[in-house]
Amino acid sequence: MSDVLLNILLAFGTGAATWFFARRKNRAEAVANEIENAQAALKYYREMLEDITSKYKECVNELDKVRKLIRELEDKIDALADENRQLLEELKKYKQLNGKKV
Repeated sequence: MSDVLLNILLAFGTGAATWFFARRKNRAEAVANEIENAQAALKYYREMLEDITSKYKECVNELDKVRKLIRELEDKIDALADENRQLLEELKKYKQLNGKKV
């Protein structure tokens, strides 16, 4: 009977020790998995941030180009308006010389 009891106790002790060490191993693996997941998420968000940063820089550059173009077009409009005024004045002078009412 003592052999049976010894075998039962030995099996129970082995199972308890295995469970205890497996529990520590499982906790360590869970922590390692959490760290890996956090690193993967960090990498993903870092790549997104770099992509957004590059797109932001492109947009700022494009905006600067558009502002420059708008400035040039406004200057051109002002020059054309001045030329138009000068031509109207010349036309009025020409009409006055020919005796037509303006």
